[in-house]
Amino acid sequence: MRITSLLPLLGIALLANSPAGATPITYSLVNQGGGILLTGNIVTDGVIGTLSQSDIISWQITETGTSGPGIMQTINNTNSSISLTGSALKSDSTGLVFNFSSSAAAKLAFTSNQSFFNSIFHANEPAFQLTYCDTIAACKAPSPINTPYLVQLILTNTTGSVSIGDRPTGTSPIAIPVAIPLPASFTLFLSGLGVMVGLMLRQRMRRAHNSEYSEDRCAGIAPRGKLAV
Repeated sequence: MRITSLLPLLGIALLANSPAGATPITYSLVNQGGGILLTGNIVTDGVIGTLSQSDIISWQITETGTSGPGIMQTINNTNSSISLTGSALKSDSTGLVFNFSSSAAAKLAFTSNQSFFNSIFHANEPAFQLTYCDTIAACKAPSPINTPYLVQLILTNTTGSVSIGDRPTGTSPIAIPVAIPLPASFTLFLSGLGVMVGLMLRQRMRRAHNSEYSEDRCAGIAPRGKLAV
């Protein structure tokens, strides 16, 4: 049996170890300018290219630059919501990138379910909101500054709110990919494949030896340690 006969088995095993769709990808958040310090991750469904809101399946975001009584510092997909409009968010080999110079009115926002009343704006403000905007969508301008941010973090408690942000240009990463190890089942398959190849090589060598022995018998040559009859 030739080693090439293992190729169909290899194909079947690869299919068996492959998910029905793309494998989810975990991205680690990166800090933004203006004092927006972040840790945590965003998980997508594995799509490469332009992302839609449905492609983002979970997230956990912690801000580490601001603290105080009653300030929410962490949100995730169980206590907040996501909103994504436009086509500025993409995934590539560098990670999740956002085109801040886009003119598609694109905006990506993670907003806590909890909110507080802001006496200055006379409106409810989210306890935690992280927003990425392009130049057309633009995040809300902090008072009394009229120039809006393109990356904005709003933190609100019972006494007021804090708004910090940055105005990046061009396309910049907002998260970078996290290395994911191979599934244990695939590693086990590779180990088994190595054993199979070893056994088949051994069988091939044995057959070659037996064939040589038969040819020697037909030629009247005595095998090693024996006399020809």
